[in-house]
Amino acid sequence: MSPPRPCREKAGQAAEVVMVTLAIAEAGSLAGAGRRLGLSHATVIRRLNAIERRLGVGLFERGRAGYAPTAAGEELAATAAEVEAEVLEAERRLAGRDLRLSGSLRLTTTDTL
Repeated sequence: MSPPRPCREKAGQAAEVVMVTLAIAEAGSLAGAGRRLGLSHATVIRRLNAIERRLGVGLFERGRAGYAPTAAGEELAATAAEVEAEVLEAERRLAGRDLRLSGSLRLTTTDTL
């Protein structure tokens, strides 16, 4: 029996599943997904194959027109889109929380005011 994997490794795998699945589903091709991820299409297909092996299910139908999600692929892509939206929302909420105003504030007005 192999030792348990560190949590960080599992988190990295989960992030890869989200990014790769969503990129292929949205782009409809390996090349398009590769452009979105900044990877070659060969790297994208290797990662997709590894994800499908790990999950034990096919996520995309491969055809001349590109990659179409299977039922499992649609479900995973929908979940991936939700995860991405949640992460982006958290980033928006947290952005700038540690920024504090500092410095002088000068106001000018007319004498009659």
